[in-house]
Parts: sequence; C-alpha cells; structure tokens
Amino acid sequence: MKEKREAKRPGTDTRYTYAVGRIKALEARLISPGDMERLLDEETPLRSGESLRALGEFPDYSESIAAGDRGVEEVLEEQLRLAYGLLCQLSLGSNVIKVLRLRYDFHNLKTLLKARLLGLEPQGLSRVGFLSPEQMNRVLDEKTFEGGVDPFVAETILLALGRVTEGVALDTIEAIVDECYYETLARVLGVNPFLKEYARKTIDLINLRTFWRLQVMGWTEERLAEGLLPGGSIEEAFFRANFGTPMADVAPKVRDDSYRKLLKDALHAFQAKNDLSVLDKLMDDYLIEFLRKAKSYCFGLEPLVGYIAAKENEVTRLRTILYGKERSLPMETVRELLRSSYA
Repeated sequence: MKEKREAKRPGTDTRYTYAVGRIKALEARLISPGDMERLLDEETPLRSGESLRALGEFPDYSESIAAGDRGVEEVLEEQLRLAYGLLCQLSLGSNVIKVLRLRYDFHNLKTLLKARLLGLEPQGLSRVGFLSPEQMNRVLDEKTFEGGVDPFVAETILLALGRVTEGVALDTIEAIVDECYYETLARVLGVNPFLKEYARKTIDLINLRTFWRLQVMGWTEERLAEGLLPGGSIEEAFFRANFGTPMADVAPKVRDDSYRKLLKDALHAFQAKNDLSVLDKLMDDYLIEFLRKAKSYCFGLEPLVGYIAAKENEVTRLRTILYGKERSLPMETVRELLRSSYA
C-alpha cells in the first residue's frame, strides 16, 4: 500500500494541529518522574491487590481499575489499548500509528505460530493490537479476515503469513515475521524524515543486539544472516566481517558515536554480571532520548509518535516497579532495570 508523503521538514505538517494540541494535554497526564520515584521508594513489598491499589493513585489507571475486576497486567494493557485507539483517530488514518500498534499483533502472530508448531498452549499474548488473540487464531486457520479489519492491517499480516511456509523451522519463524514487520515499519515511517531516522535507529540497535547475542550463545554465522533486519545504516557486511570477534573489539569499529557509547556502557555491565539484559534497557533509553525531540514540535505526526512511546515507556516503568516489589527484589536491582523517563 503506497504511503502519503509527509512534510519534508520535521514538525511542519499542519494537518495534525488539533492532534498535537490533544497530545500536549495528554503528556501533562503522564506519571511524573517524582511520582514514579515515590512508588519505587516505598519499602513495603506489594502483593497483587496492593499493586492495584498503588496503580489506583494515578487518575488514568484508577478509571481502568474502576471499570471492572482486572489484574495489574490487564490494567496496564488497557492503558495502551486506549492510547493507541485515540491516536489512530487523531492521526487521520495515517499508517504510521497503525504500524506501531501492529507490533503487538505481530507478537501474537509469532507466539501462536510457535505454539502450534510445538503443540502447546500459547502464553503471554497481548490484547493491545488490532486483533484479539482469538481473532488472530481464526486468521491462522482461514487465512482471511472478518469484516471491519483495516485493509493496511490485514494486508501486512497476510504478507507475513505468506512468508511462513509449511514445515518452516521453529527458530526461523521469529526471523521471518520480524523481517516482514520491520520492512513495513521502515517503509511506512520512511515518508517522514524524523520518523525515518527513528526507524533506522531502531533497526540498527536490534541488529547490534542480535549480533551480540548470537556471539554469546555461540551460534553460527548462517544464523546471523537469518536474524539481521533490513533497513538499518550498519551494513550486513560489517556484521559478517566481525563475526567471531569479541564485542569489546567490535564496538570501537562502529561508526556512530552514540552507538559506540551505548555499546561501551552495555559492555561494562556485561563484564560485571555476564548479563545482556542491560542492553535492552540502554536501547530503550536511547530511543526515548531520540524521540524527546518531538516534544518541541508544534505540528506533524512526530509528537504523536513521541507520546505513544512515552505511554509505552510509562507502562514498562510501572511494570518493572510493581513486579519487582511483588517479588521482593532489592530496590537497587529494580532501579537498574528501570527505563529512563520520557518527561
């Protein structure tokens, strides 16, 4: 599906003037860093009911809790579902917000495909995307959609399904579906200079993470080619040429100064704890820092993308704090896992 070309200069598309005004008001309702810190500093461990009580202190979340008998995860997902629903309206049908939301549908698609191959019940399905898990299951059976599904959504999911041929290996499913999703992301966001750069950075960081993880796990170079995503600025030849080289020697060769700094920080943490989880946090922090620039724009889609990333960041931060407290993790451990705030 051909995309409409957006304004050439970031923050200049006046079609979204009303939307940006609404976004500025919504940003004021995001949980402040101070309130998040206060929640983190509470010394008492939280059980499930107490976590809901803690969430209920924040207006947006209290409304979701009051709507019915829900657990913490359901309340958190409801916030994202509502935010995406509103932004799909405010963006005047732009595929930019749609493709960001489709990430949750693609998560479900991968989870269901792998569960079917293994003969297991799927776990960890999301209800944030356009299709419920039940609807996605029917799509897998029938290879078609019920009425009312957005054409762009249907087209993108069917494109991914068409690439998952019968008899494909379990460990290949994720690579195939991810490649389809990020190809679409790069194409759709490519109509806007700022968002094109955001997509490129996202793909670069995922490829760096894939490269590093394959090295740590001792997998082959063939798996590297399968796992790398198209659309980044770091060429596949760079990863191939350096495969098998210690990451401490690879990081200085990366041209982008900001990527080198990120890898240096991740290496420091990895060498101390032999744990790559900090890399995910640093990647998220890097992308949030990039999107903060969108807060200064008075026009365009950029503030909408910044806001939905901020809402996802807020939910991730709440999830980290609440689940950490439910498991009685030390406060410093939780703090190390906590993403930077968008505010």
